[in-house]
Amino acid sequence: MTGVSRRTLLSGIGGLAVAGGIAGVADLGRTALAGPADGSRQLRVGYLPITDAAPLLIAHAAGLYAGTSVSEARPTLFRSWASLAEAFVTRQVDVVHLLMPMAVQIRYSLGSSVRVVGWNHTNGSALTVSPDIVDLEQLAGRQVAIPFWWSIHNIILQRMFRDRGLRPVVRQSASKSARTVELIVMSPADMVPALANGSIAGYVVADPFNAVAESLGIGRIHTFLGVCGAGMRVVRCSCISGRSTNDPRRCRV
Repeated sequence: MTGVSRRTLLSGIGGLAVAGGIAGVADLGRTALAGPADGSRQLRVGYLPITDAAPLLIAHAAGLYAGTSVSEARPTLFRSWASLAEAFVTRQVDVVHLLMPMAVQIRYSLGSSVRVVGWNHTNGSALTVSPDIVDLEQLAGRQVAIPFWWSIHNIILQRMFRDRGLRPVVRQSASKSARTVELIVMSPADMVPALANGSIAGYVVADPFNAVAESLGIGRIHTFLGVCGAGMRVVRCSCISGRSTNDPRRCRV
């Protein structure tokens, strides 16, 4: 297969699965190792149901893919960053929007020939918490969800906690007396119901899930990440698989 060894791909897919808790990784790995994709087929679009996907979805709805190398078929919906990344690496889709750290991880850790063909947007994400949370320190002893380990959301949130004397922990219960906060990875679509039923005390994610929590009265936006992440941006990009075309300009709309 082009650009990615069997061992590297299987290792990388395993890492994505651990990060996102995705089932069916073995099947995805076998699909990826089956052989190179047909370079003559049109490029397939994958997305998450968040505002990051707007450029790809608007282009599809407006018919801008007609006459290009991008398929006019309905873009494929995924529910988590891990499943979207795995589908991209294993050639189920060819054009996606990703968090920039994910694109870097796929390119330099997996060695996949991903190409960034355009910036999507920067910032636009927020920390949303339960209505009873008015101060960040009240999250001590609670769980907070992030969309993916390889995300600026994770980095900025951990810095916010440490600035307030809180210590983020992973795979261990949070303690109020020890001032620890447990971080867990959760699909964006699952965050609102988890906040509503009290499974988590907050989450960091892009819209529409912050606005949804406020509209339903089950949460409140505590902080916009662009405000607290001075010098750091939550960057999204649109990526294309380098295996599918030698000229990424062919897929621009």
